Amino acid sequence: MQNPFTTPAAQNFGLMAGRVSLGAYFVASGYRKIQGDVDHFVAANSGHMPTWMPGPWGKEYLHFLPFAEIVFGLLLAAGLKTRMSAFMVTVMLVLSFIVAMSGISSGGNVQPSVIFLCLAVLLLTNGGGNLTLTNLVRGGGGGGGKPAGAK
Repeated sequence: MQNPFTTPAAQNFGLMAGRVSLGAYFVASGYRKIQGDVDHFVAANSGHMPTWMPGPWGKEYLHFLPFAEIVFGLLLAAGLKTRMSAFMVTVMLVLSFIVAMSGISSGGNVQPSVIFLCLAVLLLTNGGGNLTLTNLVRGGGGGGGKPAGAK
């Protein structure tokens, strides 16, 4: 008897669960930043940017971040351009990890960033599975949506 957790359906469900939860987290995170005033978010966090990053770049990144979180979170959750979205989320998480590490002495917590980074890398390397909007639009075909090892 085959282990039910190793079937393609189970793998696709797992990829969908990870994709939707990570996407929803990013949408909610970006929305909170916008609701709380982006300029306030930038002012509160620009002092935590790494010293090697020029101040104007850090501020531009912080202005861009909430909108990027929403866009790429929605794409991930829907399963559109999953690998590209996962790559962009990975970049944002690595930068967040660097910022959190620079503030670790002041009580920064890197655990969520590490967990989300691992999930983003999983989606980047395996795609979003077959339960994606892209796959639905393509009529069930379309190469990049299948998990590794699926036939």
